[in-house]
Amino acid sequence: MTLHNRIVIESGEKRIFASALDWPGWSRSGKSEDEALAVLAEYADRYGVVAEVAGLRGVKATAKDFEIVEWIKGNGATDFGVPDRPAAVELEPMSDAECERQITLLEASWTFFDDVASRVSPELQKGPSGVTHEVSG
Repeated sequence: MTLHNRIVIESGEKRIFASALDWPGWSRSGKSEDEALAVLAEYADRYGVVAEVAGLRGVKATAKDFEIVEWIKGNGATDFGVPDRPAAVELEPMSDAECERQITLLEASWTFFDDVASRVSPELQKGPSGVTHEVSG
């Protein structure tokens, strides 16, 4: 399967998000479209770690590798700081293969987070009340 870096741009009045359709959770904002794409590219290595855990390749580190497939008008949530509007392609049925790929990425995220949590110091394990919370590992 050829993986792409299809990007959706969601534009609010104050903030613009660039979100990768093929890599759930890889989304970044900026004050302009170019800035949002540049920040998204800056986070490619960080996001790529999860893809590696999943055994997947295709996360590209430069904005020139992105293919913008849709522009969406944002809303108040966009300006607040969260992408909120679904792209048209996200409303279409997902193939079984793509569903399995998405599940693989989700499971890889859990594996990565569990690994990080297992290395957190006792001080950082304390919640807001100062109580140490159990960390899975």
